[in-house]
Amino acid sequence: MSCTHIHLPLLQLEMVIGVYPHERLERQSIDLELTLRLALCPATRTDLLTDTLDYDQVIERARALAAVQRPQLLEHFAGLLADDLLLRFAALESVRIRLVKTLRQEPPLKVEIHHERTRGESD
Repeated sequence: MSCTHIHLPLLQLEMVIGVYPHERLERQSIDLELTLRLALCPATRTDLLTDTLDYDQVIERARALAAVQRPQLLEHFAGLLADDLLLRFAALESVRIRLVKTLRQEPPLKVEIHHERTRGESD
């Protein structure tokens, strides 16, 4: 089976995220990278946006979710985003999400998850 991977590197999300009180006072910049796998992608032959995944809509959804969610953990937000994208975009077979949060005077925290559409799961 042929598949296509779309990689969206280094998007910035502004969101409230963190466990500690000082983290919950204002929005922080979180770096997001997405790798989206489509099992079939007719656009490789047709050159039509309707035959692929409109990644502007994916980016818009990620930013919208970041605007309304206030998770404590990067892991939780990554899971919410992965589930949301798989639910909303039927062409997606799987999504890999990498989030990077810069911590005060510490190395950045990086979280990566990979969710796949389960067999029989529909949009």
